[in-house]
Amino acid sequence: MLKCRTRSRTAPGLVSASSRPRAKPNRKNEVQAVKKRSKSGSKQLQEFITPTFTWDIPKVDKQAIYNDLGVKEMDTGGAVDGKQLLLGKRANNKRIKKPATVPSRADKVKGHLVSPNQFKSQQAHIHNGRYCSCKKQLDLEDLSDPFCRLSDEIMLGIFWWLPMTTLARCARVCRRWYHLVFDDSLWRRIDISNKTFASGILGQILQRGTVAAKISRCSIHGPVFDAVLTESPAKITRSASKASKLSKCHVESALRQSLHLKYIDLTATDARPEQLVEILDRCPGNQIKKLSLESCRVSDEVMKSIAKHGRSLKELNLCMCSGLKEAGLRAVLRNCTKLQSLNLGWANLSRKEIDVFMEYVPKSLEKLNLSGYRQTLRTVDVVLLTCRCPDMKELDLSDAAVIDFAAIESITESMTQLQHIALSRCYSLPRLSFVQLGMLKHLRALDVFGLVQESGMLESMQELLPGVKINSYPFSAIARPTTTNKHNIIWEIMCYE
Repeated sequence: MLKCRTRSRTAPGLVSASSRPRAKPNRKNEVQAVKKRSKSGSKQLQEFITPTFTWDIPKVDKQAIYNDLGVKEMDTGGAVDGKQLLLGKRANNKRIKKPATVPSRADKVKGHLVSPNQFKSQQAHIHNGRYCSCKKQLDLEDLSDPFCRLSDEIMLGIFWWLPMTTLARCARVCRRWYHLVFDDSLWRRIDISNKTFASGILGQILQRGTVAAKISRCSIHGPVFDAVLTESPAKITRSASKASKLSKCHVESALRQSLHLKYIDLTATDARPEQLVEILDRCPGNQIKKLSLESCRVSDEVMKSIAKHGRSLKELNLCMCSGLKEAGLRAVLRNCTKLQSLNLGWANLSRKEIDVFMEYVPKSLEKLNLSGYRQTLRTVDVVLLTCRCPDMKELDLSDAAVIDFAAIESITESMTQLQHIALSRCYSLPRLSFVQLGMLKHLRALDVFGLVQESGMLESMQELLPGVKINSYPFSAIARPTTTNKHNIIWEIMCYE
């Protein structure tokens, strides 16, 4: 049999599939095909995906659960967009790391970060000169400490009740306590009497904003102010290399840092005149109001330093001072025109110094102590004094063995405002001359120790001078800082130890 060949019934111009040449496999074509499928899938999601679930829980708890799952709640009131769902899902799948936030000033407490985690992210810990991850970081504060929760004002209120020695120990606790302990409000009125100070220590204390200071019966060794110890806390923390590069002008300005002292009690202080000049020169001019240098060694330089405060000085105690000379006394009396109370008792003034005093004595004096001048103070001096100071209220002329009845007559005629007079051991005065003092209308106290020893004589004087206390004040209180049993009070100002 013969086999016939048959033609394929295909349209002219077309080629059958079997006759086509096969295309070579290409990676690019496959990627394009996958993209087409994903686009078709997204169109199908836009048509069929709808959020239909709801949770019957509080909104706050729901938001917390959403945040944990990485899901964002969408508004279902309108049409649902499948593209937003896909974009939200892709954004949640990609864990985007947020940059570490820099803590604000409110998150810091005196230079320390509140959170240890924040501190670790911002500052690497250095141990033995290398960066390490050990947990012992000295700069971090313990958040379990209840004092960290208190404000600075409350902490200052607590520190105000502590003595000065305890405050010095509190400054070693941490940096925050160090800055709070040296606040000016805690050191304005201090009592550091009966202490011994090394070089620069006393100056360091007085530079903390002290206004009233009781430094009586102290011993000062070396200079009062030191260039290193008297610098501010910010300067103290500088490195030694930077401190060594300070110029001479910076050192002098640090040494001359001004004080705020207005009331100074240096009674019986073992200090040289140079040390007293250091303290007085640090106070700006016309600032000191009351000063006591009783039983101290003074010089003309000390008196000139006192004279710089002539417009503000009201009370000056130079009782039993040594080294008081003519030039220094003249400088003080010329400049201190507003002096109200002056004590020069037992200061060993010579006849020249008494003449200088009578020549330049300020008319503003209301209280004066000139006791202890047995042969130096004369009746003529008392008469001249009554003419220059007619507003005298308290006068002490004890141990003036030369004055006579003429001095009493001058006092009763000129000093009409006199309230207290002391004439103890004035042996040249006749006893009947004290009756002359009854003419003073404002007289309230009379001291005549050593002149009236019989009890009968004292009773008769009390009858002749009614309303006058006789021999009630054995010690003079003129210009003295402490006159009561409370030894921490100077000029009625409470000072704290």
